[in-house]
Amino acid sequence: MKSSKQRKKEIQAKRVHKKESLLSNGMKKQQILIDPSRLSEKSQRSLGIPEYYIDEIIKCTDCDVSFLFSAIEQKEWYEHKKVYFWQRPIRCEFHYHEWLRIKKMKKEMDRNLAILESEPDNKKLMNICADSITEYHKGTQNGNIKKAMELYNKLNLKNDNYLYCKKQS
Repeated sequence: MKSSKQRKKEIQAKRVHKKESLLSNGMKKQQILIDPSRLSEKSQRSLGIPEYYIDEIIKCTDCDVSFLFSAIEQKEWYEHKKVYFWQRPIRCEFHYHEWLRIKKMKKEMDRNLAILESEPDNKKLMNICADSITEYHKGTQNGNIKKAMELYNKLNLKNDNYLYCKKQS
């Protein structure tokens, strides 16, 4: 039985393959006229801006699956979100959301650790920090496992996350 992540990845790969085959089988790539006045200031100063957004096939840096960066998505990115014109997405939708989740997790972990420095005897915060370090490590193989072990030992807590940290160190 496949996990939901594996199944999601499989479905996404099928969708991308379908889009690629449509584009390679003579289907015209979509073209949308660029409105240079709606681009970011930095993009407006840039040289070589084309007249049209054109569908592009881009390969995800995390999974090497190709995905379509459509002309409509480009218009949204560059004219509404004001992203720099020569910047392109580097991750498929699945891995982009995974990257955002990890980024948010790290920000929260760093914030809690900063608060812990000013409140070193706060046991509830120690537990939150130790758990967040462990969860971050599980997702990225980064994070200070020794710090998490130190916090679990101070709390005299021997839960599943403690066992994970012990196994990793």
